[in-house]
Amino acid sequence: MASRAAHRAPLDDLALRTFERSASVVGVVLLSQERQEAAKNRGVAALLRALIAPRQDDAAVLSDRAAPHGVALTAPLSLMLVAIDTPGAGYVARRLRATGLPTGVLMDDVDGQLLMLCNTTRAREMRQALAQAMRGERGSLHRGVVSRPAAGAAELPALYATLRRGLGVLGRIGVQGHVVDQNELALYATLFETHDQSSLAQFLEATIGALLAHDRRRQSELAATLLCYFDHHQNAKTTAQRLDIHVNTVRQRLATIEDLLGHWGQASRVLEIHVALRLWHLGRPVDPDPLTAPRSPSPSA
Repeated sequence: MASRAAHRAPLDDLALRTFERSASVVGVVLLSQERQEAAKNRGVAALLRALIAPRQDDAAVLSDRAAPHGVALTAPLSLMLVAIDTPGAGYVARRLRATGLPTGVLMDDVDGQLLMLCNTTRAREMRQALAQAMRGERGSLHRGVVSRPAAGAAELPALYATLRRGLGVLGRIGVQGHVVDQNELALYATLFETHDQSSLAQFLEATIGALLAHDRRRQSELAATLLCYFDHHQNAKTTAQRLDIHVNTVRQRLATIEDLLGHWGQASRVLEIHVALRLWHLGRPVDPDPLTAPRSPSPSA
């Protein structure tokens, strides 16, 4: 109570001077911290651009610049590039800086896209940080690619160019809310890099259109079942375990699928259908968390 009364009382000259000096000191400290943070962000931005430049600086110089940020350029590296239509890469970059990035993750808005780099051992933390930031943005539209591990900094310029092309493919497919591994995207990039979304839709309709139409009419999960079957080396027992259904149910679904699509036993036909199913899966609505694993189909046929 005495303390509260003292604050309510007018300040004498000594207390007023002490308060003013304290406020000045606090202001100087905060300004210094802001300048240090701004300088750090400029340093990270410059380092990232130097690492992805076609003509890199001396390797030893780059390593010395990266070391204070917790990144070892001689160890395997993972690069993630994210296109953020809404609310924008710059906004998300500022949000990530405000909430705090994991140790050893470099990030900046590069040419309107969010670029993140870390040692591969921290790639999961990097993806989780992005997922957390996007989870708080209602109506966000984004898609991204995470690279396969790079042996060192010298591989980063070519890797960055590959990820940029991969984002273009994801945009043509119509993917939103997914962060895709480079290995998963490689086949689609090869096949569809020059195609537009309309031609891809025609490919899906011609390849698995009957299957998707059946699923829409019957609320069934035949397309997801067949994708799981292909992903597990066409093993009905393993597919049943993955989907938590009886193996006879898997066989019944496969019989129905063959009635709809015709015989697909040839290797070329299997590849065509598998690619179509993968494209369809990438284009499905997803949970708000980009890292959420694909949901298994329900047991109903």
